[in-house]
Amino acid sequence: MLDPSVFMVLIDGMGLMALLALAYGSIGRVLNRGRGYAEAIGLVFGLGAVATTLGGATSPLEGSYFSLPSVIVALAAGFAGWRSATLAGFMASIAFYFVGDMEAASAVLTICGSAAIGLAWRRFTRPQAGGSAFDFVSLYLMLAANIMFFGALGSSVSVSGVSVLSSTLLTCLIAVLSLGLMMRREDRLRRREGELRIDALTDPLTGLGNRRAFEALLKVELAAIARQGVPLSMLLLDVDHFKRINDTHGHETGDRVLKRLAFVLRQNVRDADYVFRLGGEEFCVLLPGAGRAAAVKVAERIRRVTGSANLGSADRLLSVTFSIGVSTARTSAIPHIRLYASADSALYQAKTHGRDRVCQADDPSGDLEDYELREDLPLASARRFAT
Repeated sequence: MLDPSVFMVLIDGMGLMALLALAYGSIGRVLNRGRGYAEAIGLVFGLGAVATTLGGATSPLEGSYFSLPSVIVALAAGFAGWRSATLAGFMASIAFYFVGDMEAASAVLTICGSAAIGLAWRRFTRPQAGGSAFDFVSLYLMLAANIMFFGALGSSVSVSGVSVLSSTLLTCLIAVLSLGLMMRREDRLRRREGELRIDALTDPLTGLGNRRAFEALLKVELAAIARQGVPLSMLLLDVDHFKRINDTHGHETGDRVLKRLAFVLRQNVRDADYVFRLGGEEFCVLLPGAGRAAAVKVAERIRRVTGSANLGSADRLLSVTFSIGVSTARTSAIPHIRLYASADSALYQAKTHGRDRVCQADDPSGDLEDYELREDLPLASARRFAT
């Protein structure tokens, strides 16, 4: 017969598991699986295992003494790896020894086995990648066997006590499914949030960064000038007579040309450079560490390659040209608006002097006061670039 105390234990445990799942999601958002991520998960889940261990020692349901800490340690291992498993398992083991009764040794063995099971489960199911509830059923079956084997060495969980055994296994099953599915939900939410952030910073047609990404990253790169002592150059590019392409060949062809131009731009800059589509037929390239001479060289190469490329189809040749304005900042005291305006002025010169050419801007450090309070300019609403 099922021990009725199981329901009280589950009610208490569900609140803790919800907190653990929320903490798991929050740590993932803050640390983004970077340095310290596994250790933070191990610490939080270790505290959860300690709480259930100390609570289970006085619980009316004997099986909770083993099952809940085992589930928490196993899922810490499964979702965050061996460092998390080691820290959470160590903290749970210390808690068992602190309780200090006859079951401590078998309980520590149960925790070690649960950590190993969680790591093996992680290797074969990769829980963060998705899947179904059946993945957690397989984890439960392994944990149940682990709890019964090592628990039989102690006095609380006896294989001859049908009521205690059934209550223990039910507690373990519900804990695995509830905490595991909540953690997987947090992973999915975090991935979706990341996708939305990327969408907000990406031009949907070309896959390049959009104006919002450009505005924010420009500020970041200008701030890096002071730290690194290197220049930052900007190329502002506009497709010459692009309206004729749309009017003559249609907007579908115009979109295809823009996509191919984006590819050409990516292929003719360094991996450390940034390419953006600011809107319409206007593109921008940021060249961190490049001085004016190097930026002009890159601009001329892009202009030549673009002018000789067939952006149409095999049976219909189509070529375009770029007018390009170049501006270079050598000091972080230059506002981001001023650098953009300087490149835009050079682009205007290229347009008015016949197009299909590269023009260099004057020193953008002049007349800074005119730009400091121009909140109405396009770059005034820049936000920090999220990657």
